Amino acid sequence: MGSLYAKPVVETALNEVGYQAGADKWNKYADELDRVDYFVGCGSKQYLNWCCVFVCWCMYRNTLNSDSMPEPLADVARYFQYQSDVCNTAAVVSYMAQFYKDHNAFVGEQEAGRGDVIFYEKSNGVLYHVGLVVDWG
Repeated sequence: MGSLYAKPVVETALNEVGYQAGADKWNKYADELDRVDYFVGCGSKQYLNWCCVFVCWCMYRNTLNSDSMPEPLADVARYFQYQSDVCNTAAVVSYMAQFYKDHNAFVGEQEAGRGDVIFYEKSNGVLYHVGLVVDWG
């Protein structure tokens, strides 16, 4: 992710520390994304991989009301979320990782930096979780 967005995306994520989804796993991040025009038509984000929905939401929130982008721009939000223009591919860990790989945006841990998306892998190689790099060093 470009340095222009790394700091605000991380700050957005950190401001959400302590939020808990409802007992039925309903969460406010999926609820908001489900109302965004360019995500509508791909099915509800509720009950999908909560971690992916949260990362997408943090990136989406930082395409709103910035000095350089006063209006939410679908192409900018998709770019930072590595979304296809057809549907929301980033709401499932394996789809999100594959989309990054397909667009040469999947970097190793040596290249990772603040604001980058990080994928967690089980010992058998299956990706199971995603988050944002807050600090690296």
